Amino acid sequence: LGAKTEFTPYDLAALRFGVSGALTLPAFLWLIPFKNWPKYFALAVFGGLGYGLFIYSGFSYAPSAHAGVFVNGGIPFWAALLVGINSHFKMPRNLLIAFLISLTGLLMIGFSSLFSQQAPMEWLGSCSQGLPA
Repeated sequence: LGAKTEFTPYDLAALRFGVSGALTLPAFLWLIPFKNWPKYFALAVFGGLGYGLFIYSGFSYAPSAHAGVFVNGGIPFWAALLVGINSHFKMPRNLLIAFLISLTGLLMIGFSSLFSQQAPMEWLGSCSQGLPA
């Protein structure tokens, strides 16, 4: 179906969060005390659905390969780095080296994406929108 039609950001969010939400809702209702529901609701709206819509909307303006690399490569990198910094975790030398290698890879991909010979205005997503290049 994905190869024959165009999914909107809303379609992707519905597939990702609607199906998993419907499957896990009975367990949630059974296991989570009612007083904690607002906290989980806020987390689901902003950290789940809101984030998903934001990212999927960006997919419509960038080549899928770029989105896949930056989202899947960037989230673990930035999450680990920010948690380490905010928790005042003293990072061992080998972890700092791993962060530098990861950051170098992300920067190299970003540099290549922005400055290599590609279709005009590709960075704005005009190619993925089917607009003339």
